[in-house]
Amino acid sequence: MAAVTFALRAPVMFVATRQGERSAVRQDVTFEQWARGEALLAGRLPTALDLDLHLTTLFPPVRLRGYLELRFLDATSQRWWPGIVAVTTTLMDDAIAADLAAEATEHTSSLWTEAARDGLTDPRLAEAARRCVRIAADRGPAELAAPVAELAELVESRRSPGDLLAERIEHIGPRAALAELAHL
Repeated sequence: MAAVTFALRAPVMFVATRQGERSAVRQDVTFEQWARGEALLAGRLPTALDLDLHLTTLFPPVRLRGYLELRFLDATSQRWWPGIVAVTTTLMDDAIAADLAAEATEHTSSLWTEAARDGLTDPRLAEAARRCVRIAADRGPAELAAPVAELAELVESRRSPGDLLAERIEHIGPRAALAELAHL
């Protein structure tokens, strides 16, 4: 149900035209508001084509598309990829780790806004993240123990790779920080 709520509450970016093209929406209207008739876009209510188009514009942190797409990984420094991939893979592929992670995160499943706004400064999210990284460290592949331990150390300090990037941007500016990430 969380995916449905996410989709309904997301702003509409495009409306399908009668000619089968797309027209950008320039006002802040959620799909739910449009479907309820609280706002009309292109002078009408949404169609199934509009819903299909709307769903293609959504980018939750993780989405299923016939494969698992982790939206944040491509925005993370390559330094963190081995640890993040090892943690993610272990928590999903190891049945015991998956059960333990589900238990560790059960009380945080509705904290999407807090996660986006506060990250690991939220004590509930920080504890769940620490537990998940510890689970992966205990059950993950030995050859990736060092990157997982490095990630665990960062999470233990209630920080994330994104926090490090934000600090770097503040210190040297966005252009230089992004050039570093791109190895320019």
